[in-house]
Amino acid sequence: MRKFAGNYSPLGFSSMSHHLRTIIITSCTSRKKDVGDVVSLHAEDVVTSLECLAQTWLARIDAAQHREPVQSLYQGRAFSEAKLSASAVGAPLYVASAGHGLVNSESSLPSYDLSVVATPGGQLHLILDRLKKSPSDWWQALTNSSKQSRSLVSLFAESTAPNCIVLLAMPSSYLAMLQEDFALLSDQQITQLRIISSEFGISLLSERLRKMALPYDERLDGCKAYAGTRTDFAQRALRHFVVELRGHELPIDEARDQVFSAMHALVKPALPRRERKSDQAIEELISQSWNHHRGSQSALLRWLRDDQLISCEQGRFRSIWQKCKSKISVGERKDG
Repeated sequence: MRKFAGNYSPLGFSSMSHHLRTIIITSCTSRKKDVGDVVSLHAEDVVTSLECLAQTWLARIDAAQHREPVQSLYQGRAFSEAKLSASAVGAPLYVASAGHGLVNSESSLPSYDLSVVATPGGQLHLILDRLKKSPSDWWQALTNSSKQSRSLVSLFAESTAPNCIVLLAMPSSYLAMLQEDFALLSDQQITQLRIISSEFGISLLSERLRKMALPYDERLDGCKAYAGTRTDFAQRALRHFVVELRGHELPIDEARDQVFSAMHALVKPALPRRERKSDQAIEELISQSWNHHRGSQSALLRWLRDDQLISCEQGRFRSIWQKCKSKISVGERKDG
């Protein structure tokens, strides 16, 4: 049984309480369920301001015919880890989405292709550069214009009690997108946060936010059950925090100490040396092993990295995999 220092935590409630309400916030994922219609921006879109961009985008969202439950819309390990964590502690799960704002996982949304990170074919990054605006500016325009989405500030205002713990697990790009929301939180609300991100992500935070960050690092990969890729690091660390440490029940100082001790007990595994190949060479390998792995994007990526020892970033692999999938689909139609 853990021993708590003192009778009260910095939040003003008894640190012995195990019935605190917990909310989990994670980031959206680029991998989404294939539902046919996908809302997106287009290269020919003419926008002169962020407000115009937000209105154009939200009009397309409103006009979308098919909507999918958030729980099944987002795909990939990062979101699966977040769902497992929410289920483990009985917490509501919210998703910070570049296309929808902050949404509850119980809502339904149209599928979309929009990211604040530069991706092949992504238009938002190009438009923001042209307007000389940041992802944080886009987030403010989106959440101010949308009737369905909310900001982090509004979530605190509407949903959190003074003794509620908000576990926020996301990569550096999403922390940067939410920086204006963070700035609007009161000192009391800041103390309710537990922030989980990469070491680089934590370095981007202001001093008062950094005090609420948990010291997870790449040594987490030394624990087989929580090893993974950089893209799902924050969510893997989140699950470790709530399942192994029950950290959501701890005051911040003890939570940080528990994470530090857990990382100190682990050793970062040595990375295998992987060969870099051209897109064409990787596409040929994927095609050859497509049927064996049933076209699974995640299985093929793991096979390429772990068995073939070939270096390929996840975004680059996704682009090659989609190209390969299109060619195989065309071939199957011709054979049919």
